[in-house]
Amino acid sequence: MVRSAAPGGPPPIVLIGGGAGTGTAAVAGHMARDLGVLLLRTDDCWRALKEVVPRDQQPALHLFPGMEGAEQARIGELVEQFRKAAGAVCEALEPSIRYQAHAGPGLVVEGAWLLPAFAAALSLPGEGAAKAAFLFEPSRAELRATMEAEAGGAANNEPRHRLADLSYEYGAWLRGECQRLGIPAVTARPLATAPRRAAEALGLPVPARTESRG
Repeated sequence: MVRSAAPGGPPPIVLIGGGAGTGTAAVAGHMARDLGVLLLRTDDCWRALKEVVPRDQQPALHLFPGMEGAEQARIGELVEQFRKAAGAVCEALEPSIRYQAHAGPGLVVEGAWLLPAFAAALSLPGEGAAKAAFLFEPSRAELRATMEAEAGGAANNEPRHRLADLSYEYGAWLRGECQRLGIPAVTARPLATAPRRAAEALGLPVPARTESRG
């Protein structure tokens, strides 16, 4: 059953952002099922953009996830490049989000490519039609452990640690932006309760089944 943000209101549009390794996919998956709406992963949009946008036009889009050619770049510089790429992804996402807001059945959008400023500025038909929350991980060590686990016991964890450090610094920036713009920022852990806590922060119904394994 598709539930609107309010009885008789527009289709629900929910944005779940956060850096890599914070569990946005699991939280958004729960929300999409609970609301009975579509799920859109921003990674899919990013991959599609990489296929059609030349590197010389949008070099930041092609820098991630491996960061090839930027091994000596400072993490702060990589965060700035990631923000540029995220801006391009958000711009490409907007027509799809607007269509779902108009035609339904509604949409949950998730991923690291969402920017708080984009969420705050998104103007959709119907007051309160769009809701946004961002997950953040306050522990660099937790992010490094997550990235190591995803690498499946690779002999050299340095690339995964660098990606974790990027996610940590990007997440800190996201949290600051959320505070500035009045958007809920939700701690990623415990992962099992993240879907419930995110739903509560957004003022969405919290079903009996609220736990996630990641």
